[in-house]
Amino acid sequence: MKINNKVGYIKAVTKGFDYESQREVLREAGCVVIYRDIVSSNKTRDGFKELLNNVSSGDTVVVHSLDRLGASMTQLLDTLDLFRRKEITLVSIMESIDSEKKFTLTDWVKLMKKNVEKMNLERTEPARMGAVSRGRQGGRPEKITKQQEKSIKKLYFEKNMTIRKICEKFNISRPTVYKYLK
Repeated sequence: MKINNKVGYIKAVTKGFDYESQREVLREAGCVVIYRDIVSSNKTRDGFKELLNNVSSGDTVVVHSLDRLGASMTQLLDTLDLFRRKEITLVSIMESIDSEKKFTLTDWVKLMKKNVEKMNLERTEPARMGAVSRGRQGGRPEKITKQQEKSIKKLYFEKNMTIRKICEKFNISRPTVYKYLK
């Protein structure tokens, strides 16, 4: 008689806080065997491949959150379909999902939407942080310098120049002038 296993899976970028917190959650959920991947991309997920080779019908795979199962919606849906075909139960702690329980289509759509947003953020965050560390700032550049802002305030508040003249002098619009006068 086969004993149904409860195994965990961790995917983290480093073996730091994120890894440790996932491991703790999976242990609390009753996972004795935990497969793991410490990766910055989804290129090599040897731990996940090993998990797929070792689980079988009736087993339960526990993850911290659904986004650990794939970096894209396609990967996530493929994994969910594979688990369904192999009759493997999936438990996701953060989303309070147990695939043995009934979910409405609306529940799944909401869940997938939330996971797409989370995956996109996870994919773009390293690039954004890299740009910040190189001194690059996102967003629209300022129209005027700090020195020009001081000059605008001085010219306006000392009644030396009208808004129209300030606009012409600095080649900016009226709303821009008012923005800096606030």
